[in-house]
Amino acid sequence: MRQVSRDRIISLLLIAPSVILIAVFVYGFIAFTGFSSMTKWSSLTPDFTFVGFNNYARLFTIDRFLISMRNTVNFTVLFLAACLILG
Repeated sequence: MRQVSRDRIISLLLIAPSVILIAVFVYGFIAFTGFSSMTKWSSLTPDFTFVGFNNYARLFTIDRFLISMRNTVNFTVLFLAACLILG
């Protein structure tokens, strides 16, 4: 069995706080956002009634959202094309 060196242990202990903080403050908040987007939370007070993807299905029936999505795709395509041409 391979023995772990002292330097390896020290290096792991030094990066452990960063890994823990990233896990909590980046991936933890991403997970909470994903969870809350699938609940019936429509006011200032949280209502954690799980509705699944119904919020997303309802979102794609709103005309303003579809216009915004189209504008975002158009802007992205034109921006990338301009960057490639000018670059």
